[in-house]
Amino acid sequence: MKKTLLYIASLLIASAGFVSCDDDFERFPMQLPEATWQANTTISELKLNNWSSDDRNYANEIGLTESGEHIIIKGRVTTSDQSGNIYKNFVIDDGTGALTVSVNMKNIYQSYLRGQEVVIDATGLFIGKYNGMLQLGSKLWYESGSEWETSYMEEDVLKAHAQQNGLSNVSEIDTMVVTIPQLNEYKNNKEEFVGMVSRLVKLENVRWEDGGKEFAGTANANRYVIDEAGNKILFRNSAYSDFSYDLLPYANGDVIGILGVYGTDWQLSLIDAAGLQNFDPNAGPEDVPGYGRFQKVTTVTSGKKYLLVADGNKMAQPIASNKNYGYFYVTDVTAQEDGTIIENESNAFTFTESGNGFTITQADDRFIYLTGTFASFQIGAEVPEADAAATVWTVAAQEDGTVKITNASLGKWIQYSSNYTSYGAYNSDQDGGYRPVLYEKIEK
Repeated sequence: MKKTLLYIASLLIASAGFVSCDDDFERFPMQLPEATWQANTTISELKLNNWSSDDRNYANEIGLTESGEHIIIKGRVTTSDQSGNIYKNFVIDDGTGALTVSVNMKNIYQSYLRGQEVVIDATGLFIGKYNGMLQLGSKLWYESGSEWETSYMEEDVLKAHAQQNGLSNVSEIDTMVVTIPQLNEYKNNKEEFVGMVSRLVKLENVRWEDGGKEFAGTANANRYVIDEAGNKILFRNSAYSDFSYDLLPYANGDVIGILGVYGTDWQLSLIDAAGLQNFDPNAGPEDVPGYGRFQKVTTVTSGKKYLLVADGNKMAQPIASNKNYGYFYVTDVTAQEDGTIIENESNAFTFTESGNGFTITQADDRFIYLTGTFASFQIGAEVPEADAAATVWTVAAQEDGTVKITNASLGKWIQYSSNYTSYGAYNSDQDGGYRPVLYEKIEK
């Protein structure tokens, strides 16, 4: 069937070619869409004149100018709903600002082309917020909040108020390069904040927090991008997008999206998968900053980093930075096909040769040691002189592939207790206890 359709299409193209070479036939002139209205108001003016900082939902009917004329704006379409990630809206930008147009219409991209200029007679339409997001649309009663909000206008209403002007020219679309700290700072200034709402923006040298996971999968999903300083910002991904089941990339790259608002926070949306740029397609989870690949070993090398994994997948997590004692709680890990584990290095312990054994430090450089009869660990950047000997541990390989990590001073060894679901130090093998397996970080 597919071959037949392709064949027919080829014949039609060939026929068109023959016709175009015959001077006896006239070519029908292409009629470009041409707007008859002229803009008299900028998008920035319209937004600022109808902005309420205190209200998350409202709908203002747009009236006339001071001279009694209809308020007319124009802008170039910066979005497309073709991928399915943007739903029942499009954005126009005139250089002074951008505005989301909310319309009860599917396949908007076929009528209002990305890169095409659109002129809108805004008089009689409504402008306001939908849970913090400023947009142009119709008035809708929000029952739960007992207030009006701005939601979808009907398709015929939009057609009566909008005119396309010329063909699509995506090269004219302006994309603003911003940083996450800049976007956070804009929220403190009304004019800057209002001006940024609905803008097409680009974040450079960022990574996805959930690299390797689906963009959305079967349900809409919140995904975050993170910059090198650890600042992060939300992207909302639709389960109806054509890239919903694609996997988020690893390592760093650039992300382009529409800047929206949800409540009082920024919420970005990808137009399509092409909004991801400069990500290395061959990058893996170990290429994420702060992550590494760890392999199973039975001996320790001074200065190396190690994960402690017991009972197949129970990885020890370091003691929180706001505590100076406790047990190692656990998180489940999954080994790769080659038996290695890819994990955040903040969960690794560094073993450093000291006397007849090793000191063990967390990623925050604090020492692990024992005191008294406690099964829990003490931790500190500076260990009291009286407890200095208790910072030394010996490591002995066991026949089952585990290691016995014993405190040289008190004779207790580290075990994972399946009864308490945590790691402690005990002076006998515990019921339901497991000695850990060591996984050493592979240096690149």
